[in-house]
Amino acid sequence: MTEVTIKNKYFLGHYDYITVWAADKEYHLKPDSKFTFLTSQKEEEIVISLFFSKSRKMIINCSERKRIFLELKPDMKKSLVLNLLNLFISIVTMLVIPGLFGINIRSIAIIIISVFFIFFSNMIFAVKTIKLAEK
Repeated sequence: MTEVTIKNKYFLGHYDYITVWAADKEYHLKPDSKFTFLTSQKEEEIVISLFFSKSRKMIINCSERKRIFLELKPDMKKSLVLNLLNLFISIVTMLVIPGLFGINIRSIAIIIISVFFIFFSNMIFAVKTIKLAEK
């Protein structure tokens, strides 16, 4: 039997509810919370979700090990690339739209909508920036 512990070190601001499926059970993790389960399989499948559907699947090798400690944490390289891309898009939007349409209500509305789009794209891509790292 292998004892697997998963700890959540991923913080998403107000949306801090991560669902993990492991050993055919569903677990809900808040920041700095953890859970432990026992498995007798050689490979265990762990599925992570931030929203309603299962979105990230990982397989861990449990053979010949008594304890495994895993952490959910952000992948800094992917987060940095996504944040720089969002910054570039927002700067281009702020500079190009007023130049095309002039400064009026329509251009201000488009800028506000683009800011909301950037925020929600960060939430959608947040699943891709989670990594399960062995400690």
